[in-house]
Amino acid sequence: MRIVGMLRVKNEATWLKAVLDAAGRVCDALVVLDDGSTDATPEICRRHPKVAEYLYQEESVLDEARDKNRLLKMALQLEPDWILALDGDEVLEDAAPEIIRREIALIDPVEPQFVAFALQILYFWDDPLTFRCEPSLYGDFWQVRLFTTWGQDVTRLTFLPTSHGGNLHCGSVPANLTGRARFIDVKVKHYGYLSAETRQRKKEWYATRDPEAFARGYYDHLTSSEGMRLAIWQERRERDAVSSTFIKPTAYFTGYPIELISLLPPGTRRVLEVGCGYGDGGRAIKEGLPEVWVAGAEWRWTAYLAARAGLDAAVYWRPGEPLPFPDGFFDVVLLNHCLEKFADPWTVLSGLKRYVAPGGKVIATVANARNLVNLVRLAGGDWDYTATGVADIANLRFFTPRTAAALFAYCGFKVKEISFVPDPQIAISGASSAESTPFSLQAGNLHLVGLSGEDLAELTARDILVVAEKSAGKTSLSQSEQSATSPVAAGRTGPGSAGRDEPTMGKSPELISIIIPVFNQLSFTKRCLESIRNFTSLPYELIIIDNGSTDETSAFLKSQKDLKVITNESNRGFGPAVNQGLALARGEYLVVLNNDTLVTPGWLEELLYALKTGPAAGLAGPVTNYASGPQCIPVPYQPDNEESIVTFARERAVAYKGKIREVFRLVGFCLAIRRAVVEKIGGFDPRFATGNFEDDDFCLRARLAGFRLYIAEGAFIHHYGHQTFVGAGLDFAARMAENWRRFKEKWGLDPARPVEMGYPADLPARLKFDRALHYEPLHEVAGNG
Repeated sequence: MRIVGMLRVKNEATWLKAVLDAAGRVCDALVVLDDGSTDATPEICRRHPKVAEYLYQEESVLDEARDKNRLLKMALQLEPDWILALDGDEVLEDAAPEIIRREIALIDPVEPQFVAFALQILYFWDDPLTFRCEPSLYGDFWQVRLFTTWGQDVTRLTFLPTSHGGNLHCGSVPANLTGRARFIDVKVKHYGYLSAETRQRKKEWYATRDPEAFARGYYDHLTSSEGMRLAIWQERRERDAVSSTFIKPTAYFTGYPIELISLLPPGTRRVLEVGCGYGDGGRAIKEGLPEVWVAGAEWRWTAYLAARAGLDAAVYWRPGEPLPFPDGFFDVVLLNHCLEKFADPWTVLSGLKRYVAPGGKVIATVANARNLVNLVRLAGGDWDYTATGVADIANLRFFTPRTAAALFAYCGFKVKEISFVPDPQIAISGASSAESTPFSLQAGNLHLVGLSGEDLAELTARDILVVAEKSAGKTSLSQSEQSATSPVAAGRTGPGSAGRDEPTMGKSPELISIIIPVFNQLSFTKRCLESIRNFTSLPYELIIIDNGSTDETSAFLKSQKDLKVITNESNRGFGPAVNQGLALARGEYLVVLNNDTLVTPGWLEELLYALKTGPAAGLAGPVTNYASGPQCIPVPYQPDNEESIVTFARERAVAYKGKIREVFRLVGFCLAIRRAVVEKIGGFDPRFATGNFEDDDFCLRARLAGFRLYIAEGAFIHHYGHQTFVGAGLDFAARMAENWRRFKEKWGLDPARPVEMGYPADLPARLKFDRALHYEPLHEVAGNG
């Protein structure tokens, strides 16, 4: 079985090496048509071992259908069984090869049941780690990209002209392909619209190439962010892909029944939403009850990634497996149309019982199998599967009110209430649920006799609502143990509300060491120190490393009595200077801070809270106005107005108190570190001395050593950004490029991997911590301090 990939490219050097590498893991050979690239695209294609044929053309007339027919001819000359169509800015997910070959193995080569596969295109937006996930063109885009030659007359396959200028949008597979297509759970990471500038340029390009469609607003979506939701991408395993039969549109996982949320009992503090989808239920709960801490468990990958962005915690969970939460932790467990989808709901529900607090509730909705519409369909010999409802093709089990109650009783719960959500399709005149006299009902081929008012309530219900309770016996954890135990020993975030109990992990840290390397830029240093003194109430020591400043910095630092100062004769770089500070520090918790920052009220309390959620919590960082990745948030203030900065930060600290989020990297402008991390991995790698990627390397080694990284959402720090580079007259871009080369060399990444792609989030999963390789000694404190 031979798979050939075909790509039409132009000026794709940024992503092309990664595109070809990923496609090469699926395909036996690749063919590429280059429509006149002027960058390094031709060289990348000619040198790639999987590119069997490369055609460079310079056509004066744009014609996408013509080019794809040329490309198809090139691919067919290699006699493929299957052809994969990709663009030069599309990278297949790591799990794609196994999933694709698994799906192809199900196809009969003689009489193919399906002749093509549609893949999901994920549009990465503004950051190479974040993709759009809302129910929209960008958040739910599937396109046929993989097709077979089995059973086709390949001499007649063709791409046809379109109504668009230049025959744009002629599709990715031949228009006259005969047979059915099937959705398969493969993700394609599309980076072509990554930056706002690129999207604007693309829109302007379409304005000249396809003016009629442009005038109709066909391309307005390129610069629209209406309803946009972003999630952070994370690679997965082949086993995490769902069966093609159960693939659902994004809208299936959004929205939430208000009936379920309305049943939350007063005083609810912690909620677990099983099968949380995109997290809309948790969002709805938090909108009305912001003090409630909501975690989600989800087994569909993109839904899980989307939920992480909106809930206090989200875990990827295969039904029936243990969850990373303490016993008796949740006041309420919600299951919205999940029990029907489990092959063994009795085992799954039994397994969830341990996480419910004594006296806590399980609230569930299940589709009502005794619904009159379904019974009429059955009586008429009709049971076609549908997209939703009782006949949802994803449903594996079916319940009536009686069998739903029996399920909960079997799993050790006491059913407190069963109610119904009416079916808007059903309207019955002349009878009501209060009916006391038996009556009959006829609909289609169905004739029901001896019915009661209770029967009528069930027959006209679309969904069954169950409220069940766990007995109020002794919890397996004491209350103090619950407060001190994080739900995220292997998860996302710890519980937090305005009145939360602070968790305690071992002894209370009497001292926090704040380490600040400086080089010139005295005005920024003064403002940073002033903000620390104004807004830090916990015990701390200030360690300043003067990295060979040539302005008035040295004299100023000597005049400050509350500082420990290390004075270097020359600029040793950021990492080595931090290591000097770490070697001198006495605190149980260590904070590395840039001098071009302003700390704000509550900053240190929130960072330490993140580090105290469990022994695996190793690093924590704040949110800010200036950084790469998810730590950067939009701010309403002007950077020269410190009063408005403080006001904004104080309001955010109240709104996000105790909220933390796990990430795979943190930016080093402010990094709170548990001492145990430094004891295990040492300090910063001096090879990145000038700055850039020393923080990525440190985070990567920490994760490799088993520690977790968190953003403290309630800690805000204003960051001016790159002021040391400015003061030292350093070329930021050149230093970044050089350190990216060193980072790739150290961690064994492809030398051609562009910096925009960063490093794979799952890199630690591929490696094993080795102290000989991954420990960076602090050395002795040097300088004149």
